[in-house]
Amino acid sequence: MFEPKITAATMTSPSEDHTKAPTPVDSRPPLPRRRRQANLAPQLAAEAGSPIEEPPVRSAELARETMTAFQRGTRRAREARPNSQE
Repeated sequence: MFEPKITAATMTSPSEDHTKAPTPVDSRPPLPRRRRQANLAPQLAAEAGSPIEEPPVRSAELARETMTAFQRGTRRAREARPNSQE
């Protein structure tokens, strides 16, 4: 198994600044930095500052009815399959 050799040259001190990019050894330019929402479509950029609309409040009865309908549909689908593995 390969174990890296740890020497004083490979260790970093806590005082070193890790936010700076290392100096390039070759002549390649540095990688581009990301800018938030730089490639956003113009129509979306205009709406970016608008507040997010709250979803409508649903009653407990509506939630129960929706879940019941979902369970009823999945039950019917399971019963319709001829080779159920349940």
